[in-house]
This record gives sequence, C-alpha cells and structure tokens, in this order.
Amino acid sequence: MTLTQQKFNDLERDIDDTGKALNTKAIITPRFGDKFKSLPLAVQEVIETGGFEPFKTEVQLLASIPVLTKKAAKALDTKKIWLWENGAWTDTGLSELDLAKEFAIENLDEKVGRSSVKDIIPLVVDSNKNIPIWLNKGKLSFAGIHPDSAKQVADEIRIGLIKGTSIIPLVVDQNGKIPVWLNNGKLEFAGITQEAVNLIASLISLPVPDIKTEIKTSTDGRTLTEWRAKSAKLKTGQQTQLSIVITGDSWTEYTPIPAALTSLLREDYGTAGTGWINIGAWQNQIDDVAVSKTGTWSIFDISATTALPQYGCGPDGQTVISSTIGSKINVTNIKFGDQLTIFYGNSGGAFSYKLNANDAVNITSNTTNDSVEQVTISGLSGTNSLSIEVLSGTVAIHGFHLRKTTGFGVEVNKVGNSGATGEDYTRVSPLYQQKYSSFLAPDVVFIILGTNDYRLGKSVASYKSSITKIIEGYRSIKPNCAVILLAPARSNASELTPLIKFRDAVFELAQELSGEYYNMYDDWNSYIVEKNNGMWVDDLHVTNAGAYRIAKRVYNLFLGD
Repeated sequence: MTLTQQKFNDLERDIDDTGKALNTKAIITPRFGDKFKSLPLAVQEVIETGGFEPFKTEVQLLASIPVLTKKAAKALDTKKIWLWENGAWTDTGLSELDLAKEFAIENLDEKVGRSSVKDIIPLVVDSNKNIPIWLNKGKLSFAGIHPDSAKQVADEIRIGLIKGTSIIPLVVDQNGKIPVWLNNGKLEFAGITQEAVNLIASLISLPVPDIKTEIKTSTDGRTLTEWRAKSAKLKTGQQTQLSIVITGDSWTEYTPIPAALTSLLREDYGTAGTGWINIGAWQNQIDDVAVSKTGTWSIFDISATTALPQYGCGPDGQTVISSTIGSKINVTNIKFGDQLTIFYGNSGGAFSYKLNANDAVNITSNTTNDSVEQVTISGLSGTNSLSIEVLSGTVAIHGFHLRKTTGFGVEVNKVGNSGATGEDYTRVSPLYQQKYSSFLAPDVVFIILGTNDYRLGKSVASYKSSITKIIEGYRSIKPNCAVILLAPARSNASELTPLIKFRDAVFELAQELSGEYYNMYDDWNSYIVEKNNGMWVDDLHVTNAGAYRIAKRVYNLFLGD
C-alpha cells in the first residue's frame, strides 16, 4: 500500500479522534459512521443520572426502545425507576419518596397510640421512637400534656372560669374579667374603645362611627347561672324557690310591670309568696293586698327628701312614722303565704300587732341596735288581716313581707320608689340593701332607673355610682345574685341630661359589674310612634300593654324556662 498524502492525513485524523474519545468530554464525529459520545462524557452522564437514563415524563420513557437487553431508566415526573427486560418495561415499584414514607410508617411502631398511623406525619420523634407531636390529615395532634403543665396552664389563663356553658375564655385579666371569649365556636368580646374604632376606621379609610350606636339590644344572660341552676332543680321536682327583687323608680313601684312579670314567672314556676308589701304613699300592691292607715302618720320617702332615714327604712326607701297613740295600720287580703314579717325601725316606741281575731302582741323597739328590726308571724293559712297600733313613743314601720316557707315557686319582691333617681338611692344603699339581702335572698336583682335622672338633669357619674352601691348592697350578702339593668325607652320629657347617656351608662355598668342589660331605648321606637301603638299611658309611664311587652321581653331574654 502506497502511503499517499491523503492517507497520511486520514490516519492523522483517526488518531486525533481516538485521543479525543478517550481524553475529552465531547461529541466525536468520525470519518465513518454516526457521531458518538466520548468516554469521559458518557461516564459523566452515567454519574449525573445515577446510572439511569432520564426521561422527562413516564410516557416518554415507556415509548422508548433501548438497544441493550437490560437497561434501567427513570421518569422524572413520577420519580419511578423502570427496568427493560424481555423486550418490555417493568415497574420496579415505589419511588424513593414512597419508599422513605413506607419505611417510616413501618418503623413508627404505632407509638402514637393509634390503631392506624398511615395518615400521620411525625413532627417530633424521641430516642425511644415515641412521637409526641404529629400531623393527622393536616391537623395538629399531640399525645397529651403532663398534669403539672396542665395545672400551670389552668392557673395562668384560668381556663374553666365559666363552667357549664358554651363559653370558652380566651383572655382573663388580673381582676378575673374575660374581655375575649368563644361562644359556640364564634368569637365574642366585651367591647371596643372609641380610640380603637378611630384607628380601625383610619386604617381602612372608612368614616368614623360612634361606638355608642353599636350597643346591642341585650346581653345573652350568661351571668344568670344561679337562677338557671335553681330553676332547673325546680323543674325536675326539687323543692326549691326562686327570688327576684325588682327595684328602681315608679316603673317598679307602680304595679303594671312588676305584676306582669310576676304573672309570667308564676305561670312557669309557681307561687312562693306575695313578697314585699310597701308602706308608702302609693298603694300599688301585688295580689290585691290592701294597706290603710288611720291616725297621724308621716312618711319618709327618699324621692321626697335629701335627709337620711332617722329610724331606717325599707329597701324601697320608705317608712311611715307616728308618735300618736292609737294610730293604726291595717293590712288586709293576706293570702299568698304562711309567714308574715313586720319590719320596723329602732325608734324606741312600742306598738302592738294583731292577726285576725287573735290576741294582740306587744312589741317595743330599741334605740341602740340595728336600725332594721323584724318580728315574724308564722302558721298563716287562708285569707288574713293584720292590725298595728301605736302604744307609746315613736313607731317607725318599714313595710311587710309575705312568704310561702315550703314547696316550690317564685317570689317577686317589688321594692320600687316613685320619683326616685339613682342619686336618691344613695340614702338607702348599700346599707339597707345589705340588711335586707339576707332576708330577701335574691337570685336576681332587676333595676329600672333613668327616667327621672334624665328629666331632672342628674349626672351620669352619680347614676352609675348609685346603681353600683345598690348592687354592692345585695351582693355583700348574696354574692352570686345576678343583676339585670334596663335602659328605659324614650319618654316625653325635656332632656336636661340626654337620655342616651344613661343608656350608655347601663351598657357600661353591665360590663363592669358582670350583669345583664335590656336596651329598651333602642328596642322601642320613638315616643310618638309607641304612643300611637298604645304603649304610653302618659308622658312618663307605660300602659298595661306596654308593661306586658317589657315584662315579656325580660322574661324571654333572661328568666324564662
């Protein structure tokens, strides 16, 4: 063979291609045949693919036909490895991720205490393969909490402060008040300051609302736990009794509202007595009890004087006083109870009482002991009458009380004072409310004040202070008694102090004193509209129909079965 220049050049080209195929990472284009990958390049691809030919999708992989009789390839979308043998692709099983999960599940050893652990994702695993915290279908679960830690949590955030209700406290302040809570899974909060309203409004570019316009019509009755517990006992056949005190201005001294409420409650719970029988000028009695006086009597009434009661007074702020021998008080139609109590002051005088045709019993009051004294007459039956006669000195009678001492039922004590303002009750509370609280033992104190306060120009501060003292008086002896406050409707009088301010004060008091409120101010329409509806008998007082409407609303909101 003759070595020509062309043959020499071809040989030189072949030697160069061989060197590149062994030593460089490149695609080799030989003089003959197809292009091929150099050895370093092929080795690199094998390393980078993990020994498998990669395919973008499993579909592309399954469509390919390898040259080798055995070959492994990987689908990048499913992460699965496939093996080519006997002229077909074979699925080798799970991907690396699936294999890892399967291994983890097999080695969990069911340490979470569940029958199945296939849905869980461990978050923490200790050295003993215990899993204290995990995800179950995306929700956080944990094995439990140590008793010491549970107690600390309960002590710190006072979980369970409200028991037996649908309320879950979220925040409890240092005074035990709960400003934020869950009610049946829904977020609720006690209120929001005007400053917060202003801030929120500015952030979302809305006009600034007046927070006071957002006051609800009523609270939800959550503080009436004692009332509801006792009513439940009564309804299940236990011999227990319920007691209510309704106090305030003429709306509570005049009979329409108290009588309507009494009727509704008795229909539901039964009768436990007439309750308080007032002695003042206005003889608006429950159960048609009649009180009359002969001789000379003066009346102490907190709404008619700024003086303090010299010889004490009833919880309604009223007392009748006489120094005239032979002056009498007669109480007739006493029938709803078996125990009658006479309350009198420490005036030092003597009087007699006589039940029906029985012999008279003489009583001498002292001048040194408590300003509230009492004598009890037991064993009454049927319809009775009582006569009191002044024997000597000065006699001060506060009022009477009639109770059924056995069985079940509800006792409504009407202890209102016509013309009274909140400020007037400062001459009664908390001293006399405290003295009568142990006897009346109210489960609920229902307060209606504000009509006289707004038309007489009384301050909101004195109004709030006075109501606070009334409540403190009753709760000093009966700390669990509930409180219901009523913000009165818009009557027809000149507003020396805007009535709406007293509505707002009632709202604030309900929160500050853990009480309930009924916002009649917004629940009723304007005076003109409701007058046309037949709800007002005059400028300041409601009709019997209006009274029933109020009583029914309060009954449904708070007191009904």
